[in-house]
Formats: sequence, C-alpha cells, structure tokens
Amino acid sequence: LLSAFLDLGLPENFLPKQIKLLGIENILDFNIYEDKSYGLRGLKHSINLTSPKEFDRSWRGIKQLITNSSLSIPVREKVLEVFEVLAKAEACVHASKLDEVHFHEVGSIESVINIVGVCAFIDYLKPGRIYCVIPPVGAGNVKTSHGILPIPVPTVLEIARARRVPLLGGGEFNNVELTTPTGIALIS
Repeated sequence: LLSAFLDLGLPENFLPKQIKLLGIENILDFNIYEDKSYGLRGLKHSINLTSPKEFDRSWRGIKQLITNSSLSIPVREKVLEVFEVLAKAEACVHASKLDEVHFHEVGSIESVINIVGVCAFIDYLKPGRIYCVIPPVGAGNVKTSHGILPIPVPTVLEIARARRVPLLGGGEFNNVELTTPTGIALIS
C-alpha cells in the first residue's frame, strides 16, 4: 500500500518528513526504487536499520512512540486506531490482555513506517471515499516468530472476523501470503 501511494507521484520529501516527525529517522535508511513484477513496473521501498538500537514493540511502547511523535493529530489518531485493531486481534489469538500484547513482525520498524506512511498519505490526499476489492489471503504457510503458521495467519482471520472484512481464498494462490495483519488492519 505504501509503495502504491509513493508511485502516485506525491512529493518525494513527504515520507521522509513523516519519518522525521515520528522521531526515528536517525536509526534507519529508507530507499525508494523502481522494480518489475510479472513484467509490470512499479515502485518498491526498503527500510534498513542503521543502528542496533531496538525500540519497544509492545502495544504500550508503540502507543507511546506514536503519541509522543510530532505527527499531525489526525495521522496520530488513525495510526493508533490501526495498531489498536492489531493489538486487539493479537490479544484475542494469544489469549492475553491488551496491555500485555507484544508485537513481533507487526511491531517492526518496517510495519510502523508502513502504517504511518499509509495513514499520512491518506490524510494528505483527503479522499472522499476509499474502495477496495475483497483482499485475497493467499495459501500455504509462513515462517513467523511463533513458528510456521498457516496462511491466512490467525491475526488476519481475527481482524477479518471482528471487523467484518470478507476474505478471498482459492487454490490459485499457492505458498504466498497476500494479506498480512498490517494490510488487513489498514483495510479495516
């Protein structure tokens, strides 16, 4: 989603400015580049940590990072809403309390940048409505910090259930995760 927004031709300095407002620009290197997939061109982005400094990946830590940032209030509110959707789903699938949720892949710096970037771009564009097709989940298995999980992963299923988002399954999507927890949380 973030790369698609970048490919719309928004100002080049927009996303780096959002990262700076988040207060983490000194620990990462963000690159945008053109690539092809199945013969179609598009933009991709990569995020590399330049510092071994880790940040708190708990729901409490992510909430504090966003709340203490200089992001605009509407962007902060939307980012917190997306992470709360993720936290509630994680709490449900792990049978834990909301304040005990620790994000693994979803709490990575890449996920934080993706969620902040998408929410900031939507705020910048101010669309009247946003439409989306039914998200395809993919099929197979994915390696996670919790071990090998079936696709769709439990967090995706829980968000889809709780937020009433239909999912598209099917055999033509072999061994690939097409809808991630971050993606479904943004869609919902």
